[in-house]
Amino acid sequence: MEQTAINTDMVLEARVNGVDYPVTNKVDVTANLTIKPCVTIMFEEGAGMVVRNGGSLTAIGTEGNEVYFTSHSDKRGGWAGITFLNTNAHNVLDYCIIEQGGGDNTNAPAPGSSSSLTHHTRLTTAWSIV
Repeated sequence: MEQTAINTDMVLEARVNGVDYPVTNKVDVTANLTIKPCVTIMFEEGAGMVVRNGGSLTAIGTEGNEVYFTSHSDKRGGWAGITFLNTNAHNVLDYCIIEQGGGDNTNAPAPGSSSSLTHHTRLTTAWSIV
């Protein structure tokens, strides 16, 4: 994914064994982004995702077919992480693994975190590792 914005509804599905979607930029999500089971999203250094007003991130994996958000560099802080800046009820992370994020996350109120929530954020998680 080389785009810097998702402003129309999008569904990401598993495409191949390994990395399904390499992300090279910070991506602003202002539409509904749905991620299906077994998808791996690998972020380059400095890349990340910000879910803004009007947007949602729904990533629902299953046991053994988790959704992975990870770093291309394979090191802690290797990507900016995921930041949620809204109260959309469709922000759901189930059976997800979010790892090695937090580097250069200028939107995060807690620097160094793989994901961050503002005090006006709604996110439902289950069976996930962050």
